Amino acid sequence: MARRQIENSHRQVMEDDYRDHLIHVVTGYEIRSDKWPFHVYVGLRIVDMHKIGSVGEADSIVEAYEKGFEAGRMFIDGGFSVRGG
Repeated sequence: MARRQIENSHRQVMEDDYRDHLIHVVTGYEIRSDKWPFHVYVGLRIVDMHKIGSVGEADSIVEAYEKGFEAGRMFIDGGFSVRGG
């Protein structure tokens, strides 16, 4: 696992490789709730990314990434495969 920050603007995006999949965690600070909502996307490098689950929420950007990558790994380990189509 080698996490990489791939976007750093109003939204923060970090990616990581896990098995033969790529996981993206997208987050950004929400001032009204003082939280970091996040979304998780999983896919293969040759196939579009697919959003899994609903919006998660964390108290910090670090927690958002940790929870998001954990959800992505659980999705992949659960036997689900993102193959497109």
